[in-house]
Amino acid sequence: GFLPICTDIGGGDDASHATPLYLLLPKLHRQRSVIRHLPIDLHIHKKVRKKAGQFELSFDTDFDAVVERCHRQHGIAWLYPPIVNSLSEAVIAILTY
Repeated sequence: GFLPICTDIGGGDDASHATPLYLLLPKLHRQRSVIRHLPIDLHIHKKVRKKAGQFELSFDTDFDAVVERCHRQHGIAWLYPPIVNSLSEAVIAILTY
């Protein structure tokens, strides 16, 4: 899978650069832990259901909250504003397709 990572390379904090500068560092993985095709009749074993009772599996419900929680847990890290904006536009395009 393609993993877009963004890093802050300065600017925005001195007179020479009025706006922050970010660099996109794309990372390409040959294998990722992704559910490619989720079957409609997905069976979840009883033991797993009991242990996972506090979790909920959902898709495309609240992109902004996911980003906010990532920032809260990990700091801004690689999820800088330019990459968040690009991902947000992609999510909107997919949802409105």
